[in-house]
Amino acid sequence: MRELILLGTAPSRSLCPFDCETWGVCGVYTIEKINVIEKKPFRLDKLFITDTTFSPEGNLHWDINELHRIKKKYGTEIITLNPIGFGRMKLKSTQYPYDDFVEEFQTEYFTDSVTYMIAYALHLNVYDKFRFYGIDMASKIEYLTQKG
Repeated sequence: MRELILLGTAPSRSLCPFDCETWGVCGVYTIEKINVIEKKPFRLDKLFITDTTFSPEGNLHWDINELHRIKKKYGTEIITLNPIGFGRMKLKSTQYPYDDFVEEFQTEYFTDSVTYMIAYALHLNVYDKFRFYGIDMASKIEYLTQKG
C-alpha cells in the first residue's frame, strides 16, 4: 500500500511521524528546525507554495535561502503556483500545472494549498491512502477565510 502524508502548519503537525512520502504546504519548511532540535524525524518530498511572494504589508512571505537549503538537504521538489523571487533572488521550482488540472477536474476553484496538493496526488493516481497532519484549522479566523 502506498501512503502519502499531506502536512499543514496547524497544531496536529506535531503528530506527524514522517514515515512515508510527505508533501507540505507553504510554511511547513519552518518545522524542520524544531524537529532537528527535538531530535524528531523530518522529511519533505514536495513543498507546495500557492501564496504570493509578498504579504499585504509588502513583506516577503518566504525565506528563499532557507527554501534552497531545505531543497538541497532533503531533495525537496518545490512546486509553486506563481514564480517566487525578489530581484536576483529567485526560487528554483516546478510550476504547478494549474491549467491542466482545471481541465482534468473541471473546476477553477481550489480553496487552499491542501486542495492543490490533493488534486496533484489524485492526478498521479499512485496513492492508496492519504494521511493528514496539521490540516486542522488553526483558528476561527482561518476557518472563516478558508471557508468556500
